[in-house]
Amino acid sequence: MEYKVKTLTKDGATMFAQADAQKQPVIIDKMVISDNKVDPNSDLTGLTIDDFTNNHEFDANNTTQNDTSFTVVAVMTNKGFTADYNVNLIGLLAHIGTDTANEKIIAIATGDDPFTLPQDTGTPVQLVPAFTTGFGTATSVTVTVSNEAYVLKSDLDNIFKVNLGSYTPTSELTDYISSNLPADVAKTDSENTFTKEQTFSAGAVNGAGKKALFDGDVDLSGTQPKGDYANNADLTALKNAVNSTSTGLPSKMATDDADKKYETSAHASSTYETQADANNKVDKTTDLIAGDNLILNTEHPSDNNLPQISNGHPSAHGMRTFEGNIVTLIAQNDNEELYHRFIYGSVAGTPIIPGKPYVIAMFVRSDSGLVAGIRCDYKTPTNDYKCSLPIKSFPLKSGTEWQLIWNTVTFPLDVTECFISIQGYKGNLNTMPPKGAKLQFMNPTICSGTVPKGYVPASADKVNVTDTDNWQKQAIFNPGSYTIDTTNTNIDFPTLLRTKYNKPGIFSIRDQAKDITINSVVISEGIGYWYATGVIPDGVTFCRSITPQKDSGWVRVAQQQEVQTAINQAHTDMEAEFVKRGNRTFWSGTQAQYDAIKTKDPHTEYEITG
Repeated sequence: MEYKVKTLTKDGATMFAQADAQKQPVIIDKMVISDNKVDPNSDLTGLTIDDFTNNHEFDANNTTQNDTSFTVVAVMTNKGFTADYNVNLIGLLAHIGTDTANEKIIAIATGDDPFTLPQDTGTPVQLVPAFTTGFGTATSVTVTVSNEAYVLKSDLDNIFKVNLGSYTPTSELTDYISSNLPADVAKTDSENTFTKEQTFSAGAVNGAGKKALFDGDVDLSGTQPKGDYANNADLTALKNAVNSTSTGLPSKMATDDADKKYETSAHASSTYETQADANNKVDKTTDLIAGDNLILNTEHPSDNNLPQISNGHPSAHGMRTFEGNIVTLIAQNDNEELYHRFIYGSVAGTPIIPGKPYVIAMFVRSDSGLVAGIRCDYKTPTNDYKCSLPIKSFPLKSGTEWQLIWNTVTFPLDVTECFISIQGYKGNLNTMPPKGAKLQFMNPTICSGTVPKGYVPASADKVNVTDTDNWQKQAIFNPGSYTIDTTNTNIDFPTLLRTKYNKPGIFSIRDQAKDITINSVVISEGIGYWYATGVIPDGVTFCRSITPQKDSGWVRVAQQQEVQTAINQAHTDMEAEFVKRGNRTFWSGTQAQYDAIKTKDPHTEYEITG
């Protein structure tokens, strides 16, 4: 097996120059082989990937380099070969830095006596070539491999030696510890006897974290603890005094000096505020929404028991009827206001506090298709009901379905009068409803804060599951199937994706156009890029990527045992190859310089550059 002609291609020379200028590494992606037998006397530096007909690609596993040359190692296998394959041409496919879209053949080798990978008959055959070639001129470019390459056992050994030094495997630690610990070392899972005095400088605790007591912490001369503690007789006397009808404790007593004296009931009443006083001092802005509703009479409203704020002087326009907790407003004439006011008049004497936020909420409906609005107007010393806070409006669907509406308002500090109302409009806030239009509301609330009270999810019978216009819908499977589509002899996998599934999403597609059937899940970016992972019936996994420039085809994912076997074999083969080669040197020069060398050194690799 000989590959005497090895050279850097024109694309390779250009790539190294660009990488040197950009301070970027050259990444070796693949070692490519072809059975194309090229003329060794032709301009081999001009070869490109197009010259590698009937090619196969293998991951580049490792690189080494010096100032003028680099070596690339790969593991080749005959897996899937249907006939003997002559490796007549070898090339290195690489790119600069992260520019994976511009891969080029940077170096080639032609075989005078090429290696033949035999047909795959069930017995794996592997070839581990080490491809060495020169840069042409000295360079500082770093040559490395893609992060998808294999890691050799020798690489792992070197990593351990460099980073861990003389390390001990886990399996040896137990024996090492047992053989090196002193015989009298204390163990946490055994009883220990200390023959010397022990000092606990930070104290000692039990398993619950409680401090241990030592001599001097407790008076051991008797059962009485140190300090001024009550004994049993003292406790009995105290209990009798507390229970005494003549000397017992009063119902109210001071807390600041309770150890000195008792107070009378009258004194306590004048000193401590009542619960009502405490309630009045609560800052309503910190109350929870689930606190008190300022609107009264919401459960059984009537003409004599209107929903209103305390001292709010409610009013209405339009006919008003009551049924249970539902209030109905009916317009009596065309183009007249239709509303119910929960407060109308002076703010003084009502629970409304100027400058604080309130949220007004209630359930409303209309069989007339009205627009419901929560309106809040107010009066100040300089304005007579000309200051209207923004009206929040809600278009209502005609029918019996209740809708929750709300608005958040804050009256200014100088407000003197206000009104808060639920009002019906026709189409917009500038048009009053026609005669007979109906607006209903129930469970109105006004609470301090900014979140509506009583908002709960609708029951299942109120949820519309047929109106799906705004839903994000994407079918992964067809009904009753685990796939959405399949290939056949008339349409292959990439054609199917490009014609029917060039849209963002995830799809389950069965590829049965070839000799194997792969059930796959495909991720589509929607811009001509697809990424698929699939499995065949025996459980072997494949992956595939399709872009506007390239289709990787189905790539088999190596199983753990296969990878380990390949690594082990590669390690063995490389060791044998290195032993066979011995010490090697590299020479590069012109044809004339090469011809001038009288005796060729068998341990020197020669490269003719011109």
